[in-house]
Amino acid sequence: MVIQLSIRKPSGSFHDPGTPAGLVLHPDHGKASHRYGYPRSRSIGTRRLNRMLRGQINVKGYATPRQFSGFQIPIPLQSAAIRRYCDERGLVFNHHVVENVFPGTFLVLERIVAEAHLFQAMAMCSISMLPNDSARRTNLLDRCVNVGMTVHFLFESLIVSSREDIAVVNELLSLTGLLKDDLNRVRLMRDFLTPE
Repeated sequence: MVIQLSIRKPSGSFHDPGTPAGLVLHPDHGKASHRYGYPRSRSIGTRRLNRMLRGQINVKGYATPRQFSGFQIPIPLQSAAIRRYCDERGLVFNHHVVENVFPGTFLVLERIVAEAHLFQAMAMCSISMLPNDSARRTNLLDRCVNVGMTVHFLFESLIVSSREDIAVVNELLSLTGLLKDDLNRVRLMRDFLTPE
């Protein structure tokens, strides 16, 4: 038996104008813990606690539409790579966020670091996705390490979980910068020496 109670007419994009206004209640709706008859959902904190108790690590993915390390990888491919990385290691992939397209801004990355207490780990494709400024980069990674959040870099097979790991990231990026400078010098010399 289904009881129909009349209520005021709903408005908005979810209302079908061809149906009469009313609320359909299931016969055992009084047993539900939610006031509208839906099962009560658990909070994010409870889910995170349950994952931690089961030994699962909750990973937030980070993708960017910008070019990094000479690549401009589409966001769905970055997300798929992070998802596969998590699956292979038994980590729980918790949706990715995408950085703004504006060069030099890291607003989304800053937000993830500010919410680092909600996740045990963050994954991104490369260390080249981090800010170029070493002080800003070190500050971001240091804040992650301070709250116990690990940062996974897929291309470099590197996991940052301590200050020593942050020093390794900074050293790798400084070496990458030196190599780029050397390649530019070689190109300039080649262009200068090549007759037209």
